[in-house]
Amino acid sequence: RQKESIKKFAAYNNWEFLHHYEDESLSGAKTENRNAFNEMIKDAQDKTFNFIVCCDITRFARDGLDILTTAKLLKQYDIHVIDAQGSFDTRDHHKVMTNYVFAGMSEAERLSIMGRMIGGRMEKAKQGKLWCPHPPFGREWIKTGKHTGYWRISEAGLRLRKALQRYVRGEQLAPLAEEYGFANAQTISQAVRSSQLSGVYVATFKAKEIDIYSEKIPVPAVPNVISAELEKRVRDRLDHNTHWNKQFANRDYLLSGFVKCAHCGQALKAGTTRKLKKGKLVEEIGYYRHYSSDGEKACPYK
Repeated sequence: RQKESIKKFAAYNNWEFLHHYEDESLSGAKTENRNAFNEMIKDAQDKTFNFIVCCDITRFARDGLDILTTAKLLKQYDIHVIDAQGSFDTRDHHKVMTNYVFAGMSEAERLSIMGRMIGGRMEKAKQGKLWCPHPPFGREWIKTGKHTGYWRISEAGLRLRKALQRYVRGEQLAPLAEEYGFANAQTISQAVRSSQLSGVYVATFKAKEIDIYSEKIPVPAVPNVISAELEKRVRDRLDHNTHWNKQFANRDYLLSGFVKCAHCGQALKAGTTRKLKKGKLVEEIGYYRHYSSDGEKACPYK
């Protein structure tokens, strides 16, 4: 229907219709993610056409500022934006006030849509349903109907639980991450610190444009990936390792800069080997060696 109204408007004005630019199923709010819209702007800069006609100005963009700034940009290329309803038209400077009013109405509609969308998500969270495109880490939402379903721990969540159970028994995180299919140890530690793996899951909603700054809603029925006790033990060990590594990085070695290789004369660098047992440091051995990156010139005596 929108296409037909645009063609009729063009025919009424004796204009040749050239092309439809259409972003299927995309919101008009964000122009940077609209490929067809951006193609239209590029064609406008190449002077491919003289007028841009939309069914109504809310189809051009929902953000009022985007409407006005884009229309102003296009006018620099002698291209005018017009809607088929006759409410928005950049050809006549006497319509500046009217154009601003209709751009403001489009902005109000955008904020209204945003309010309904965020409100719907918040209501789903209160009901314990999936409220966002992607479930929280370690969980998955199993649909049983159009508006029904249930939560369960995902396969990734089960792998994480097994890795963390072994981690608190003294094993190192990096090899555990590799064994259980995670990218690296940082992926696991980040999940522990920021993914609410235990306790009541709390969803946070932010939408400053409609005065929602940090609305926190407990989501019932979201399962715990690990127990609160296990999470505390994991966090304690992560914090301990972080603190110890900082101390280790800043420690001084008494002979640094003084010990040299007897074979090549290169200054040796200090290092430390640690031995852990059940997550506790039982032995620490200091040593000096040199690290050469000169290939064949590297000293064979490390």
